[in-house]
Amino acid sequence: MSQFFVLYLLIILINFIYFLKIDYISNKLQIFDRPSNIKNHKKIVPPIGGILLFINIVISLFYISFYNFNILEIFFYIYGYKQLVVFGLTLTIIFFIGLYDDKYNLSANQKFLVLIPSIFFLIYIDDGLQISMISISIYDFQINLNKSASIFSLICFLTYLNCINMFDGINLQTSIFSITIILLIQFYVGSYSPILIVILIFFIIFSIFNFQSKVFIGDSGTLIVGFIIGYILIKLHNYEKIHSDVIFSFTIIPFLDMFRLIIKRLINGKNPFNGDTNHIHHRLIKKTNYHITILVIFITFFVPILINVIFGFKYNFILIILSILVYFFLLLTTSDKKNNTQN
Repeated sequence: MSQFFVLYLLIILINFIYFLKIDYISNKLQIFDRPSNIKNHKKIVPPIGGILLFINIVISLFYISFYNFNILEIFFYIYGYKQLVVFGLTLTIIFFIGLYDDKYNLSANQKFLVLIPSIFFLIYIDDGLQISMISISIYDFQINLNKSASIFSLICFLTYLNCINMFDGINLQTSIFSITIILLIQFYVGSYSPILIVILIFFIIFSIFNFQSKVFIGDSGTLIVGFIIGYILIKLHNYEKIHSDVIFSFTIIPFLDMFRLIIKRLINGKNPFNGDTNHIHHRLIKKTNYHITILVIFITFFVPILINVIFGFKYNFILIILSILVYFFLLLTTSDKKNNTQN
């Protein structure tokens, strides 16, 4: 870890300078998140945390690739500069889509129009991202996807992107989720990845300012987080042969919330990707307050993961069922006529 001390020190310095100058940067870029009837904040907040996250990752990639490329092979399963270039290009495209969305509010169709071919090209170049088999830990049940591998991988990527993007709704929610997943991945791999450490540093510092509503991560940030997490989990699934249900359990709460909202909006004849106030965090805040809401959400997805780690993922399927039951219990306890008629 000492070999990357200079990198970590540089990242910490850049992060603090950026956040201390966040209002100046936001004014220069003219990117603001204004209060609305589906948002909880009461003042204009810069949604440009994603810019710094992108800068952190780019600096890390350059530093590590020149210092010791093998580290990218070990932790990101990036083999050769060709895969690195395509990975970096896809990351850049996704970042700018999110940044453009933060400034001009793109429609879901416009975003998908760029995201789908970009991610599909990445999957085509890097066959390590093609999920050829779904494996369930119970009885080692397997489903071979054969020619559908690339399409299924694309669906998984888009799911991760939308999960994190839709899950981001209150301060610290994305930070806590991302920190938990990063630590889990580090634990599962059994060692540390410099890039993940850099992302961890970012989220720790970001949380300080985000908690005070001085900055939001923005769509550029949530799309990057969704892409990175999706990329790593798919690689772990394929190279480390981690069961599909174990991978699914890492993001079950964001997935359940996204799936429920999409179905509900479609039933109500609405665009499934248009925002509303029926997310689980919105419902909890209406019934309690912010602090209880973030605590409940954290416990809901962290406790099953912690139990899984303690027991070596032997009871993963049971914990998935329990997570689903807890999620729907929260829905029932936060249900009221206003929520039902509003959405």
